[in-house]
Amino acid sequence: ISLREVLPAFLKIAQVNTGYIQRAIRYYRDACEQVENPVIQTVAWVMGIESLYRGGREDVERSQLVNEICDALGSDTSVYESHKLGPWTVKQCIDDVFSLRDRLAHGRWLPAEWMEAERTAPDGVTLTHGDVLREAACFVLRKSLTRTLKEWPLQS
Repeated sequence: ISLREVLPAFLKIAQVNTGYIQRAIRYYRDACEQVENPVIQTVAWVMGIESLYRGGREDVERSQLVNEICDALGSDTSVYESHKLGPWTVKQCIDDVFSLRDRLAHGRWLPAEWMEAERTAPDGVTLTHGDVLREAACFVLRKSLTRTLKEWPLQS
């Protein structure tokens, strides 16, 4: 995606009452640029996802958010775009992404099975289910923001 593609929408978002989009952008940016702690990054990214998809609505069930995310991004969209880590889709991960955030935000430990090796990165690093959920949270928010910025003129 190029700046030329999203700048007009970005500037328009800054001028109208779109606090939920602005908040999602801030959560993504701050977690990427200013936060080194993976727990805080994950919580911030999922806060951004919720802010973006709730759109200011208060009474939205998690199942509805999951469905809206799957519809928006495509339930079969691979979280690992390069497929070097194998297929893993939005539909397969998004509910666990919310569960991960809930556990972290409430000071709970991850389930033992989430701490077991699940994938091996190209550089040989072993990733647990918790690790891949963290990566999925970042992917979902980044793709959702990109989609929102590309389509914003159509939504207004």
